Amino acid sequence: MAKFIDYQTFSNLDETSNLIEVLNKNQIQFEVDDSGLHFDIVPQNTNPMENGVVIKIRAEDRERVDKILQSDTEKDFIFDHYLLSFSDNDIIDVIVNPEEWTEEEIELAKKISKQRNLKPTAEQVKSLRKNTDKVKEQIKRENSVVGGAAWFSIIAFYSITTSIIVLFSRSSYLKGLGINKVIMDIVYSIYKITGSNYFELGIILTFILPAFFFWISSKSKKKNKKAYLAGMIVLGIDTLLLIEYKSWLNIAFQLLALGMIFGSYRTLIRNKKTSELGDKLV
Repeated sequence: MAKFIDYQTFSNLDETSNLIEVLNKNQIQFEVDDSGLHFDIVPQNTNPMENGVVIKIRAEDRERVDKILQSDTEKDFIFDHYLLSFSDNDIIDVIVNPEEWTEEEIELAKKISKQRNLKPTAEQVKSLRKNTDKVKEQIKRENSVVGGAAWFSIIAFYSITTSIIVLFSRSSYLKGLGINKVIMDIVYSIYKITGSNYFELGIILTFILPAFFFWISSKSKKKNKKAYLAGMIVLGIDTLLLIEYKSWLNIAFQLLALGMIFGSYRTLIRNKKTSELGDKLV
């Protein structure tokens, strides 16, 4: 006679329905032991799961039942997963480019590929990898364009900060943009000649060029070539003005910014040419 062992315990009979359905479907013998639900005269403070309904199966069927339940769980998971909505090419793309996906998604994509009997050719795999490399390169270029535009904002913020420091410290030494040094020199010259103090007005005027660079930055981020070029020309002229003041640290900083901005501008031009060429081919 086959020996039955405890397999799973449930708190009531209703909870056993799913397991019983699986066992019946796969023609696996089982027993239901609900003696734990019978009324006990002596009240006990016990866990209801310890005295609930026990589903018993034959010892030799245990491994088989485990595999069936595990398989059903995986099927339920796959049934609800968003990867099921992917096309065949998209599923292959997940497998071909695993660095862009989680381990769970990759394993699931492999199972879906097996279910659909997908057999990608070497040319298809090469094409998908090539397309992915193009997308990565495009993202890199887009980030470069935005990064270059950000330098206009950095220069503007630095200039405004130094102007505010000078305003409250009443210092005669102004760091930052060359044009702002020219403005404050004019203010001090007027004061020496006429005695009229236009210090506050001079500080206000030093906000004009930084405001222009903030505007240029916003336009440049939107891939506006003219804005990029205008910003570089104005910044270049301003850097030349700093030579008169021998402000070498500021000159080095603005030359660095110009180099970064120019590199991003070249990338923007290259992107535009590539896009126009693609439009012509289409």
